[in-house]
Amino acid sequence: MTPWTRDQQAAVGHVGGEAVVSASAGSGKTAVLIERAVRLVVSGRAGVEELLLVTFTNDAAEELRLRLRGALDAAVRTSPAGRRAGLLRQLRRLDRARIGTIHGFCLQVLRDYHHLLGLGAEPRVLSAEEAALLHDRVLEELFETNYGRDDAAGAA
Repeated sequence: MTPWTRDQQAAVGHVGGEAVVSASAGSGKTAVLIERAVRLVVSGRAGVEELLLVTFTNDAAEELRLRLRGALDAAVRTSPAGRRAGLLRQLRRLDRARIGTIHGFCLQVLRDYHHLLGLGAEPRVLSAEEAALLHDRVLEELFETNYGRDDAAGAA
């Protein structure tokens, strides 16, 4: 890969807590996220089960998981013998890393804390059809509430 830009290097090297990487398509976000994650794991500052990598599509999330697996595998092969066992453990725990879509993460939060939020025990993502129906109903109510009164007042 070409050298990191100043902004990419800042994201990769940030160790003070969370980091949000937001940029246009093809700008290297995935490479930055993977490099940051690998550095955290290899340095021992985080285990893979402490990572949260979210994106917008299932395909992009799968790409993150595959690239992280490849990068950790490469780190195992190139690390000194004394560090390999710990990295191998991290590689075996990769299925515990929270890598997925933002809506999947949010749904998991709702499921985990539904009792605190006053939700039913099984929150779920609406199907496209359900979402369209709800959208139409809310829009109809919005128009009725905000414009229905004006029509009635104008007719009098």
